Amino acid sequence: MKKENKSFAIQFVVGIAAGIVSNFAGKLYALFVMVAVLGITILVLNRILGKEKSVWWFKNGGWIYLFMWLISWTIAYNL
Repeated sequence: MKKENKSFAIQFVVGIAAGIVSNFAGKLYALFVMVAVLGITILVLNRILGKEKSVWWFKNGGWIYLFMWLISWTIAYNL
């Protein structure tokens, strides 16, 4: 599996998980949970992709994480 595909899969799954966890954290702390998980994900992906790809990840892959977090948080919040 290519590194970019691994990155996409990790961002997709972690975004959904972070959205669900943010729902249980409460309205005030939901953004803090999202930012904290994003920081941890960046550290993990830096080890997988290397430092030179971290800028690529933030520009291209960060959007996947943010959208998946928003979608899953919204669905969990409205349940």
